[in-house]
Amino acid sequence: MKDTLAPVYFIREGFENHIEDTMKEMTIYTRLAKILPDQNAAEIMVRQPNPQDEYIVMKALVFPFINVLWLGIIVMVFGFFLTAWNRATKKDKPTVLNV
Repeated sequence: MKDTLAPVYFIREGFENHIEDTMKEMTIYTRLAKILPDQNAAEIMVRQPNPQDEYIVMKALVFPFINVLWLGIIVMVFGFFLTAWNRATKKDKPTVLNV
């Protein structure tokens, strides 16, 4: 088991670069974020995620025939309005009873 972590901080071509070090058994991630020479200090970032609290699992479902469903809904709505318009404009015909 690894007891020490050794993150790396280096400057190459004027850019700051970080290499994290990980303790996989405890899921601890460390990074040497900054070196502050005027304060004679360093900023070390430590992260230990908790899988039960830190993320949400989402599942995206793809329905291949969803367009057919929408087409059916549009046809039904069109039919409803066509029937309502037909009933509203239809003249009542007297019914003839043959006795």
